Amino acid sequence: MKTFIVILCCALSFQFSLAQSYSEKDLEEIKQYLEAFSEAAIAKDTTLLKSYIFTSESNPTEDFQEYTIKFILLNNENAQRDFAYSHKALQIVIEKEIHQFKPITEEIYMMLAEQPDGIFSEATKDLLYKEIPIFDVKNAHIILVRRDNKYQLIFWESLNNLLAP
Repeated sequence: MKTFIVILCCALSFQFSLAQSYSEKDLEEIKQYLEAFSEAAIAKDTTLLKSYIFTSESNPTEDFQEYTIKFILLNNENAQRDFAYSHKALQIVIEKEIHQFKPITEEIYMMLAEQPDGIFSEATKDLLYKEIPIFDVKNAHIILVRRDNKYQLIFWESLNNLLAP
């Protein structure tokens, strides 16, 4: 899984510039989701956080929901690994960098689809590119999915890179 994530991040950096943009309405919906996510994180509402994070129904060994929540509750601005989190970094995404979300490119979509037993494949199955927002700024990566008219987090990495000047 770690190797796949490294390859994905490299591909994200390369392909991100080729992605189309979202409309202001789409970006506002993503922003509202992230604001609600942030509020749940600040309140340490693990039940609500679980609803904002995609969970695998078929592959519990790759279910990152509890792992992600653990890092959210730590709120460690110095952490730099997968799922590391700080409220301050998420606020930068919401307030300054929301326009950086783009629909996934075909190349990244195909990479995700090639992981037949992985959570990425399950989360993105049958979705259009526009339903999979990605974010790549300062090597901080976020991947969301939009299912049933609501967003869920699949993955983020190095979110605290956004704190660097």
